[in-house]
Amino acid sequence: MRKWIIYVIAALMTVLVVTSSVYAHDYKEGCHKNHHRTEAKQALIDELGLTKKEFNTYREEGNTLRQIIIKAGKTPEEVKKSLKKKHEESLQKKVDEDWMTEKKKQAILEKFDEHFERHLDYKGRDKSSTNKKD
Repeated sequence: MRKWIIYVIAALMTVLVVTSSVYAHDYKEGCHKNHHRTEAKQALIDELGLTKKEFNTYREEGNTLRQIIIKAGKTPEEVKKSLKKKHEESLQKKVDEDWMTEKKKQAILEKFDEHFERHLDYKGRDKSSTNKKD
């Protein structure tokens, strides 16, 4: 009987350890993604010469990224080129410091154009509709 109690306790301890580490990993992944989004958004705001408040106001008004870029007096192509160059420089520092491989850097840069183009005409979700209850 005593053996069974020890087995049950050991099994419960294992479940608790594994479960908490899985949740911690998911939380870390989410934070990591948000960190990159925040960095990318700030780089875009800086590139456009806007304040965070101005940028957020444009978004809240329903403007697409393309419209905001044009309102800032730039073209999407020149903004994409400049942001990609800065992103490449940032990634190269990580390669030089052995934080990432050259292969990983190239993979990230290959997706840059696709991600930028995908977000150009995205309006985001209408916040007023998500708060309504029927």
